[in-house]
Amino acid sequence: MGAAVDFDARTRVVSGAMCRLAAFWLLAAYATVGCRRPSGEQGNASAPGSSVARMATAPSAAPSPAASTPKRSLLGARTRAVVAGVLSWKDAQLSPFSPEKRKDRELAEALVQRARVPRSEVTTLLDRAATRAAILSAVETAAGRTRPGDTLVFYYAGHGVLGDDGLASLAPVDMVVAEAATTGIGMRALDAALAKVPAGSSVLLMGDHCYSGALREVAELLSKRGVEAAALTSAEASNTSTSNWTFTQTVIDALGGDPLADRDGDRTITLEEVALESRDAMKFREAQRSGFWARTLSRAAFASASAAPARRTGAPQLGDYVKLTGQPRVVGRVVGAGKGSNEVVIRTLDYATVGERTAPAKDLEPLRYRSYPVGNTLVVERDGAPYDAKVTAVDGDFMRVTYPGAGPALDEWILDNRVLAEQAPDASAAVMRKVGAKVEVEWNQDFYPATIVKTSDKLWLVHYDGYAASWDEWVGPSRTRDRRVGIRAR
Repeated sequence: MGAAVDFDARTRVVSGAMCRLAAFWLLAAYATVGCRRPSGEQGNASAPGSSVARMATAPSAAPSPAASTPKRSLLGARTRAVVAGVLSWKDAQLSPFSPEKRKDRELAEALVQRARVPRSEVTTLLDRAATRAAILSAVETAAGRTRPGDTLVFYYAGHGVLGDDGLASLAPVDMVVAEAATTGIGMRALDAALAKVPAGSSVLLMGDHCYSGALREVAELLSKRGVEAAALTSAEASNTSTSNWTFTQTVIDALGGDPLADRDGDRTITLEEVALESRDAMKFREAQRSGFWARTLSRAAFASASAAPARRTGAPQLGDYVKLTGQPRVVGRVVGAGKGSNEVVIRTLDYATVGERTAPAKDLEPLRYRSYPVGNTLVVERDGAPYDAKVTAVDGDFMRVTYPGAGPALDEWILDNRVLAEQAPDASAAVMRKVGAKVEVEWNQDFYPATIVKTSDKLWLVHYDGYAASWDEWVGPSRTRDRRVGIRAR
């Protein structure tokens, strides 16, 4: 959540959500503070992107176990939790976030009200209270009170930090950017605070921040000590995260028994089903890949569904993520039927505000993505600028890319919304478009009027007419055409 910085004399603070780069070698050489990406209307991060190839599948169901398979309850009276959240830091280089309807506090209350965790066993540390010493002390105290058969929950929301050594850490309120290695909370420090957790107990680590997937390291270490551990995170260890509360809201919804989270319809929401909910929410709302690791806790009961999952005849199905025709920046999830026979209710999320709206089913479109084969060379948007990248792995719609010359620490999973071109266009292409040129830009198979505000030797930075500057993006010749002539640039 926040801005990026480079250390030492080269320190550079960049506003906005993703960690921006002056030059890629700088990011590879110096630590950066993980931050969250800005989103537009309704919190949709499915920004204008490349051409589409296949429809994103509807939320998939978790594997259905045999009906007789028992599910142990993960949360309840024998649970203790530490909930830490920081939205404003002492170091001015760490940009703040709006406290409006903050979800970390809501999650702590949901653990008490919905999961029946004793209030006395929930420690909530927000902003000024969330110092490095306080967070580690609270975790250590909770660990010392945990007994075999108990569950300890640790949750953190705020900035995530990726050091020049490739190691991630959390940013407590008193973190000093120039001394991040000693003032942040690294995975080793968090593991040390959990050292007293006994074998036979359970630990659930949750993170809503950049590089939060690094919590998997701690979960794996705990597992080796005989602790049933799991990590459920908004992002992978190599990825930044959104500024929205999408991940935390998904967890809160599951705690509340959202029937859509009950993928197999057995009235029990397992931890694995929560992970599937998080996976789809982060993919379709935020265009990012969430993280989940569990060796033995996947089938543990996280919550009880408030009702059996409903069904709807025809497309779209309940639970599908869709966009409104002509308003592709509005992404919603189908949650019910409208008053009319052909109307549906979709749920939207704008930062921390959950809303619902009714729309004709015919006005809703599925989200589509395209993946490129391993080995392909692409031009990828990262932190507001274009960079050459190479596809090294493909998992469904997600592609893992590496940036030549930047080092493996910057490898990340992306969707095609960040692909600007399949290969770097000829440098001479830029001379065909000048700053101020009026063009039309393709996004999700529709063209939108835009103005070129900056050029590079490869691409153009465009501003979409009538939209906020947060939607400005770099595009290539394959997605642009003259506004009046209507001929695609080439």
